[in-house]
Amino acid sequence: MKPFCLVSLSLFALSMSAFATSYTFGDSGGSLNLVHSLKFGSALQLTGSKIVSISGPSLHMTASSGGKLGVLKLTGSQLLSSTVSGSKSSGSITDTYSYGPGTMTIVNSLKASSLPHGVIFNGTFSSETLTVTYDYSQELKAKGKTIYVSDGRAWQLIGSLVGKMYTGQGLSGTFKISRVGHNPVAGTTNLSATPEPGTLLLLATGLLGIAGLVRNRFRTPERSKSI
Repeated sequence: MKPFCLVSLSLFALSMSAFATSYTFGDSGGSLNLVHSLKFGSALQLTGSKIVSISGPSLHMTASSGGKLGVLKLTGSQLLSSTVSGSKSSGSITDTYSYGPGTMTIVNSLKASSLPHGVIFNGTFSSETLTVTYDYSQELKAKGKTIYVSDGRAWQLIGSLVGKMYTGQGLSGTFKISRVGHNPVAGTTNLSATPEPGTLLLLATGLLGIAGLVRNRFRTPERSKSI
């Protein structure tokens, strides 16, 4: 029984270490712009965004008010398609834009921290979606004419991301960056460990070994009958 328990606990610990590592980066500020480049043409870029919080394994850092831990850069996302829904009379119009591949870089600006100074994450995404919503209200003017007044604009940028930390560890996850009204841009990037093929193979082999132990343990041996 003891060898069986030891193998089971070892594989459980291995699976936890392979899948449990995760990081969360919070960003604030910056601006979302359309820029022109020779490589991407008319592309969407996020510039000037500050990293204000970092959480990870034995790691929790929060910037002081108005300060920053680092910088988030999102570049090179080319417009692929767009759709429009809603109307002013219904109260809102939503524009949905689909963008192509691009890159995200997270830079640590603090020299005195547990993270190295400089680039700590490099990632790429195959696509992202920008949703912009315009809200309207109605007002009556002279002679009963109805006009529509803008009540503000909100946008949200989302996408899936894969990349590597400065340690070489593979990570994958999602990012969501948005702005509502006159509030500053704010976002969150959630990344989790991407298990290496060798780790997955070792885990699968161990599970097969446990299955064999269980089968042998509960197999009832044949007994000879005396006459």
